[in-house]
Amino acid sequence: MASSLLPTLFARCGPLTEELLQSPARFGLGMLPERAQPDGLARSVCGFCSTGCALDQHLQHGAAIGVTPAVDYPVNRGLACPKGWEALTVLRSDDRAVTPLLRGSSGQLEPVDWDSALRSFVVRMKAIQGERGPEAVAFLGTGQLPSEELAFFGALAKFVWPLNVKGFGGRFTVTPDRLPEKGADPVKIVEAKAWIANLEPDEGTAGIAVGGAPGGLLALYQKCVHLGCTVPWLPDFDFQGEKGWFRCPCHQSTYTKAGIRVFGPAPRHLDTFEIEFDAAGRLTINTGKITLGAEDNPSRAIPF
Repeated sequence: MASSLLPTLFARCGPLTEELLQSPARFGLGMLPERAQPDGLARSVCGFCSTGCALDQHLQHGAAIGVTPAVDYPVNRGLACPKGWEALTVLRSDDRAVTPLLRGSSGQLEPVDWDSALRSFVVRMKAIQGERGPEAVAFLGTGQLPSEELAFFGALAKFVWPLNVKGFGGRFTVTPDRLPEKGADPVKIVEAKAWIANLEPDEGTAGIAVGGAPGGLLALYQKCVHLGCTVPWLPDFDFQGEKGWFRCPCHQSTYTKAGIRVFGPAPRHLDTFEIEFDAAGRLTINTGKITLGAEDNPSRAIPF
């Protein structure tokens, strides 16, 4: 009985043999089965977040059939998260949008051409603003958007749409009673999305800052420069034997009181806002004037 079943259970040839057999692939992709052999390669940027990992798409007759992270790209260096590895899955989704959809008189979404969709968008948005004012329209962004989409989003909001400069992007006045004492914990100015630090001389330099550090008030943008998370101040967090750090809860990028990055994947130091005092001694934070974080962060502080 066993001898008669053996040929059935153990076969050297069968319908899957050719599919499982691998051979050397082009473009340095190692060994692949025949069905996965590409005839071309196209580089793209992963669309799942703003980190900007590069992915090499394997093409067959112009269609993407596989993906690998680019080994020579400085952002991800041949690595990808689970979402990156599944970047092509959305192309096979049953509910993937491949054309604009417009809700017609029947109440159902119907396919239309791009010109019709854009014209309808402009007419309807103008009607909403005409009825309820420019503040009836708002933009909501997220660090999960790819960098290119974020750039377009910002350009659209800044140059095409009327801005309400009373909110973020405008100026915020902070009275002296809200400002921290020198050397004390930073104070969160919620409406400006800013942290105000009152630095002692040479405080927060971490031994890597340049440009001098005379101390004074510094306004830091609360956004982590890695993926855009809100960075909290943790007065009791101990790092390298010292307490009191800005630390991102997402990937643990860690910054000094002056916004100098000392740990984590953030590509630079915390960004800063332009600040100035008026004649009454009140501090003005200009959230429309952001300077990218750099090793001279401590030298940007103004006397107080």
